[in-house]
Amino acid sequence: MSMFTRRTAAIIGSAAALTLVLGGCSASGDSGSAEGKATEVVFGNSFAANHPHNSCGVDVVAEKVNDAKVGLEIVNYPESILGGDQERFRSVQTGDVQMNLDSPSNISAFSEPIGLLDRAFVLDGPEQLANFIKTDAYKELTDKVLEDADVRVIGAWYFGMRVFTSNKPITEPDDLKGLKTRFPNKPEYLESAYALGANPVGVSFDELYLALQQGTADSQENPVSAIASTNVQEVQDYISLSGHQTSVEFVVVSESFWKGLTDEQRETIQTAVDEAAVTAGECISDEESTILQEWADEGVIEVVQDVDRDAFRDHAETYWDENLTGVQREYYDLIKGEDLGEGWTAPVIK
Repeated sequence: MSMFTRRTAAIIGSAAALTLVLGGCSASGDSGSAEGKATEVVFGNSFAANHPHNSCGVDVVAEKVNDAKVGLEIVNYPESILGGDQERFRSVQTGDVQMNLDSPSNISAFSEPIGLLDRAFVLDGPEQLANFIKTDAYKELTDKVLEDADVRVIGAWYFGMRVFTSNKPITEPDDLKGLKTRFPNKPEYLESAYALGANPVGVSFDELYLALQQGTADSQENPVSAIASTNVQEVQDYISLSGHQTSVEFVVVSESFWKGLTDEQRETIQTAVDEAAVTAGECISDEESTILQEWADEGVIEVVQDVDRDAFRDHAETYWDENLTGVQREYYDLIKGEDLGEGWTAPVIK
């Protein structure tokens, strides 16, 4: 047994033992025993317990599945309790974790093509995301994950639009010149920096605040909820609503776990995940608008709404046309050939 499997099993085992002591449901067994005990289904993620992907997402799935009385009890393990992103994904592969939330760039370490969705302006907003998951390109990408990693994708949840913060307004690609802009230290994100005209600096999310405070980075980009969670607004003067990337988290499940379920159990989980995609997306959008309005009202940070998104989009699409190759290029062309509807419209802040 590998190190991450032992660690994950120990954490889950300890939690399950406590549940049993307190008179909860069994953490093992078949899909609902004759004694009425439900099988615990571990659902991991990296988000804070009060983040919309938990309060309006995973918790909603758990409530709906648990209330359905189909012999399953979903238990939420947020805040990377079960380890880092790739550690949890490997635990899904082994079946030690049954369900998890994962980003395209994380999954791309195991199935490279899907990382395309963490590139700038491949999708443009929640409406395009909702339409994309109905396309053949989405099915092919997620089927490839199943083929490569033995992990099944059963849902796509909107995570927000990535926007820039800095100590000057960023309204067009030229405004990024001369700035050291923090991007996640992953290939898809660093390439997106070049596509947008930025000079990327790879800094971990945990070190973001200090990097901005000390000048290691001059600016950064993230969804609004992530910016608020690390208090970036305290060390930056402007937030520019560029909406240059549509962030998404995938709901993935262990294939061995999925195959062991009854048709009723699979349908119950799938329906709950689909419904939570709506509630989580709505909560994310509402939270973005609320946070931005509060910042504007209190003068915490200046909200720049007059951003030339067309200029950023054109810059990125030209870069991808000239530089994107291989299987990701093939899927990029497939997605761009789809009619995915209108792009993102930034919330109006008064």
